[in-house]
Amino acid sequence: MKQYFTALKERLSSVSTLRTVDVEWGQLNYEQPPVQFPCALIDMSSTSIAAVKPDSVNVQASVNILVADLRYNRQQSTAFDIYQTIEDVAQKLQGWTDGRFRQLSLISIAPVSDAPGFSAYQLQFSTSFGLAPSAEPEPTAEPEPEPEPEPEPTPDTQQPTPNT
Repeated sequence: MKQYFTALKERLSSVSTLRTVDVEWGQLNYEQPPVQFPCALIDMSSTSIAAVKPDSVNVQASVNILVADLRYNRQQSTAFDIYQTIEDVAQKLQGWTDGRFRQLSLISIAPVSDAPGFSAYQLQFSTSFGLAPSAEPEPTAEPEPEPEPEPEPTPDTQQPTPNT
C-alpha cells in the first residue's frame, strides 16, 4: 500500500497553497505540531475487501485528506484561505488516478471540530484497487545452511622414520 500513499503525496505536493504534505499519524495532537501550515495529511481505510482470486483481493477504500491551517492570529484578509486550499486539494484529486487504483471520487467534506487552534476539514474520496502477491519471492524464514568447511589436506600415509 506504500505506493498508493506515495502517489497521493506526490500529487498533493504540487498544490501551491500547501506547505506540508504527509501521512497522517497524529501530528495535530502535539502542542507544537511537526508540520508547516497549511498542511494536508493523508490517511486511508478500507470499507470492504473481496477476494477475486485465491491469491488476490479487491479493496474498496476511503482516502481521507485532513486539510488544516492555523486558526489564531489570522488577519481578516487571510481568514478564508483554508477554503481556497480545500478547493485546490479537491480539484487536484477529483477524478485523478495513477493507473494503479480507480479514479478518486470526492464523497464528502466535513469540518473537524476537535482540532484546537486549527481550522481543519476532512476531505473523503472513494476508490478501489487490487492487492496481489508481489512477483518477487518472499524471503524464507530459515536461512540456507552454510556449507561445511573442507578438512585440511593431510598426507595419505605417514611413515614413521627410523631412529638410528
